[in-house]
Amino acid sequence: MSTPITPARFDRIIWTADGIGARINRSGDFVRDTLAKLPGSPVKQVAGKYCAVERELMEFFESTPADPTVTQPNR
Repeated sequence: MSTPITPARFDRIIWTADGIGARINRSGDFVRDTLAKLPGSPVKQVAGKYCAVERELMEFFESTPADPTVTQPNR
């Protein structure tokens, strides 16, 4: 089910995997090969091009917990 169109939804749309990657400091390959395939990902394909609503993209990263299986380096 898609989100209803409301004034709050009229946010900036980021087009292309490279554009999305630049916004989140990752590569276009990461966007295509990983992010677009994650459950609940805000990245969509429209007419073969990747896109994301910027606000939804940022909210996705704020609400997604870190993977506990990934070892973080000691600081």
